[in-house]
Amino acid sequence: MKGKRLGLPLSTLICLTGLVGCNTDYEKQSQTAADSLVEVKGSHLLCRDLIQTVGAESALEICTKEAQSGDPNAQIALANLYLDGTLAKEDWQQAMPWFLLAAEQGHPEAQMQVAHSLQLGRGIAKSDEQAFFWLQQAAKGNDPQAQVALAQCYLQGKGVPKDTALAIQWLVDCAKKGNNDAIYQLAQIYLEPANQNINEAQSLLHLAAQNGHALAMFTLAKLYHEGNLIEKDDSKALYWYAQANAKDHPQAEYELAMLLLKGTWQVNENPISMLHKSAEQNYAPAQLALAKLYQQGQKVGKDENAAFNWYLAAAKEADPEAYYQIGLCFVHGQLKQPKNIELGIDYLKKSAELGWIPAQYTLASLYLDGHAVLDDRQQAMDYLIQAANNGWIDAQLKLAQALIQFSLPQYDKAAFHWVQKASKYQHADALFQLASCYHEGIGTPVDYQQALTIYQGLASRDHFLAQCKLGQMYFEGQGVEKNPDEAKKWLLQAANHRIAEASDWLKLYFNETDETLTQLNTENEINEWLYSESGTPQSQFEHGMNYLYARQGKEQNIPAGISLIQEAAEKEYLPAQRELAIIYEQGLFGLQKAANYALTWYLRAANSGDEYSQYRAANMYYTGQGAAKNAVQAYAFADMAAAKGFKEAVILRDELATQLNENEMAVADMLARTQKPENL
Repeated sequence: MKGKRLGLPLSTLICLTGLVGCNTDYEKQSQTAADSLVEVKGSHLLCRDLIQTVGAESALEICTKEAQSGDPNAQIALANLYLDGTLAKEDWQQAMPWFLLAAEQGHPEAQMQVAHSLQLGRGIAKSDEQAFFWLQQAAKGNDPQAQVALAQCYLQGKGVPKDTALAIQWLVDCAKKGNNDAIYQLAQIYLEPANQNINEAQSLLHLAAQNGHALAMFTLAKLYHEGNLIEKDDSKALYWYAQANAKDHPQAEYELAMLLLKGTWQVNENPISMLHKSAEQNYAPAQLALAKLYQQGQKVGKDENAAFNWYLAAAKEADPEAYYQIGLCFVHGQLKQPKNIELGIDYLKKSAELGWIPAQYTLASLYLDGHAVLDDRQQAMDYLIQAANNGWIDAQLKLAQALIQFSLPQYDKAAFHWVQKASKYQHADALFQLASCYHEGIGTPVDYQQALTIYQGLASRDHFLAQCKLGQMYFEGQGVEKNPDEAKKWLLQAANHRIAEASDWLKLYFNETDETLTQLNTENEINEWLYSESGTPQSQFEHGMNYLYARQGKEQNIPAGISLIQEAAEKEYLPAQRELAIIYEQGLFGLQKAANYALTWYLRAANSGDEYSQYRAANMYYTGQGAAKNAVQAYAFADMAAAKGFKEAVILRDELATQLNENEMAVADMLARTQKPENL
């Protein structure tokens, strides 16, 4: 698809100037607003007049009568009364029937409200198909906002099969009328790898930016600053940054503020003030960002009340992460909220129903750990499957463990499948579970050699349970020659870190006494600081993971977890580097995806010999994520990982080999041998 115009006869820009027509089949089926909007005779908008003069509560009775008479404007005014907080609280359940009545009369504002609420499941059952229907009605009435939203449905396949060409047709028709949102969305399409046409995207962004579109300004600033897709130009980047900042657009303000907080920009602006301006315009990501900053006391004074109130504000926008965080507050009694398990579960369920993976995982975990928060075990398993399918590693592991408990061969095979998927990211607990499957023949034939290899790798990274298992295998001669000295060495290391199973095996194999083992643990306590959050890189990484996944008695604290993992990564601890890269690449834990940060950490781990990171670096150079496309560097990294038997890397390397000429291949081979391909 690269370079194609996807159904446009000439360029989008020519179409936008009106020099040629854009004939589209959908236009023939469109109806004007006059065809569908029922004329309201004699309406004097008494409801809105009264609201402005005597206030909402005094106007409520007359507004209700006017709305009941069939006036769509009064119906919308009444619906908004239930949403603006003047009638005690926001109430979508009361507002939605009035929006629906006005929408059925063809009122585009009401149709948009109904569509948006159906997409979010707000005051009405969630339905992407019904939302698409109402967007169609508003779009046929020539509502430009609806036309852009309809195009997004076609692009994302929400409520309708994906159809990029039809999405572009809607956007072009809207853009021809001067709608800057449509021009901007067209530019975004041409920035995507599948439809990439950088020159066209850049021209469209300039057109929208010159017309005052804040996000187009911000996107241009970002492109010029990063220099990946267009030539780097800091002066142009700063110019468009200043223009975007002056527009007070909530998303642009939020994006710019986050860049400032990360230190990406060095300009004299206050990112906290920008976040507040964005949040006060009901932009949920900014509200969430402020909640987290106040919760952790980062860049602002710690204020738990402010944190909770910003989570509530984001929840009003039906943000799934906000529901999740509020749920955790009530479940654990955090942010000065009284502990209320029932209310907390309600919020977690709202989050889970919107597809928020951590909420699904938390609910399933609570149920499987003995808390009656769900109707049955099947619902818990369904949540785990959803989270596992979305790549949540802990969910994949917990699902595998739950399946193993059934003790049925077919479930063991399914468990082994999920363990394999989780271990793909070199997650230590997943690798340990994989080794256990090979060791015990769970869902796969017994393979002592595979188990031994994995245990050895984990034991060298101070995985204490793996050290215990490795000691057993050396003593029993499983996959290796019997070696009591090696067995005792690994069992002692595990026992020294309070692994009860290792102490039991030492007693059985070597007649070690409780007194000796107690002395080991006492000596270990002297060095406890080594395993504190300020200790070794390995301990920092483990503590960071505990914060991220709320393990080992830790409450989830994403900023603290990321900070600890980054500290370990800076000290060249390879698992931390790889984990940090994965988090940034996939946008885990509510963080924004950041391909450039991901590539930076993959490169550092790759140059330490990590095959998974070598493969991901190759893939990112191949697709142009985080850096300009570079097939030579992609081949070099893929070849390094392929040499270690990484199957996906072998496939990528062979595909790249068909694209390189003889000279490029020679350079790629040289880079692979030097182990530092990014230095070219």
